[in-house]
Amino acid sequence: MGVVVGERRLTLGAAASFCVAIGGCSDTAPDCWRDVDAAYQRLETRGPYRAETVSVVEGRKSDASTYEFVPPDRRRVVFIDSLGRIWLEAIKIATRVWARHGQSGWYESPAGSTLAALFGDAPERVPVTCLGVVEFSGKTYLGYQARYNPKPLVTIAHATLEPSKAKPSVVRQQELRMTILVDRETALVVHEIVAAQDELAAPTSRTHYTFSKDIVIEAPVR
Repeated sequence: MGVVVGERRLTLGAAASFCVAIGGCSDTAPDCWRDVDAAYQRLETRGPYRAETVSVVEGRKSDASTYEFVPPDRRRVVFIDSLGRIWLEAIKIATRVWARHGQSGWYESPAGSTLAALFGDAPERVPVTCLGVVEFSGKTYLGYQARYNPKPLVTIAHATLEPSKAKPSVVRQQELRMTILVDRETALVVHEIVAAQDELAAPTSRTHYTFSKDIVIEAPVR
């Protein structure tokens, strides 16, 4: 799959939430943070959506996650390992958060717990580069890019596990960049692609946003 930026063609796969993931880019590039922030804000008003993220390690699919939102305040995140098993699921409705690990039962998490961080905070203002019109998988988008500060949801999720069950974290030495592709008609985020600056053909993660009225999120414990 190719991405065309001006006269340059970048080969990309098809990444984690903008609100917790982006950590700055070149100070000399045009700052398009407001445009990107507005695109994410529109997701919250468009209706129920699902963001499906796949992580890639050494060219192979690793962990995956699904983030769902139903207006005005219902959210769910599910983490799946490389064998397709759910190892953490969490639901947030208003200020209440519930979770379960693997096949264990649901429990309600106290206010201000680590689990609440799974659902992100308000985005910080960071520099974002405008790429202009970008072609991806046969369709054109408005493209944006910024340095990616590795603070993935999966790291927070691991922190909620007992020490004996936590997975070892992977330390990435290379600088990562997130490319954000926004639909030119709806002005909504459609794709996020995270890759090392010099390894765009080998993304470390990719996210696809879709909309569905069939998404239902209910409290698991009354």
